[in-house]
Amino acid sequence: MLFTYGKNRRKDITIYSICCAVIFWISFGPVKKTLHWTMLDNSPRGKFNEGVLCAEFVGGFGNHIFQFASTFGIAKSKNMTVIIKSDSFLSKVFKINVTFSKNEKFCKQQKSRNEKYPATYDPSLRQFNSSNSFRLGTYLQSWKYFDEHENALRNHLTFRGHIIKTATNIIKQILTKYSISRANVTLVGVHIRRGDMVNNKQGFAVATPEYLSKAVDYFLNKYKNVIFIVASNGLEWAKQNMPGNIRVEYVHEKRTIDMATLSSCDHTIMTVGTFSWWCAWLAGGEVVYFSRPAVKGTWWDKRINMRDHFYSHWIGIP
Repeated sequence: MLFTYGKNRRKDITIYSICCAVIFWISFGPVKKTLHWTMLDNSPRGKFNEGVLCAEFVGGFGNHIFQFASTFGIAKSKNMTVIIKSDSFLSKVFKINVTFSKNEKFCKQQKSRNEKYPATYDPSLRQFNSSNSFRLGTYLQSWKYFDEHENALRNHLTFRGHIIKTATNIIKQILTKYSISRANVTLVGVHIRRGDMVNNKQGFAVATPEYLSKAVDYFLNKYKNVIFIVASNGLEWAKQNMPGNIRVEYVHEKRTIDMATLSSCDHTIMTVGTFSWWCAWLAGGEVVYFSRPAVKGTWWDKRINMRDHFYSHWIGIP
């Protein structure tokens, strides 16, 4: 842009000043802290003044959510930056807004801090200098790692639009089938874990038909117009063992759609496993869980602390 001088000099200076102000506003304002929301290049550590926590993902879908949530909670409580891989599965499912790294070497080079037991809160994981960087592992299956930052975490664990759209359509189809509006029905999501849990040797217990009957009765006795929506990796078993004479619908979509559908319900019946756990947490409302998730004396029984893994306001039924 050319600026002329002479009789229009004052006007030109004014225009120039306005242009500079606009460019400054676009580039730098309003001022916000953006350290936690940048894409890292090949030397990420140089971009941050505070320490970094890398989330490590092992296991299945529910495990990944616990690993992210716990890393996020610890990092936020210590004013640190969270890093996850840019191609992580969770970033494709949820609107997670943390730092994404294309550089795998950075996190691998950091010292690893591991929990003592997978479903028992380990306060020592928080005991480190927050100016340093670490990898957090392994399963981190306790709400105590992130409970104080629940609202912020829920913002990150919001399903992406195409997923929630599909789940919403499933709910609409169910309501249409029963000719009932969403305002006049109580939806209870039920997740029944079977599959690898049935014959495991670590001591994971699967929920029984008796448990399902008692859990269903709990909601039938408390609410009117209840419809149960069931997802399971053992759908035939679920159909054969859910109580009769109730309004029940079964969904069997991709795991992301199943979770989004169950989390759209008002309340939840869990069985066992982290997938069930996160369906319940995302849905909110009342949660009934199987209170005997471990065979006594087994590997899993020695590694799960019920008070650390399940919220005190959730309702355990044997």
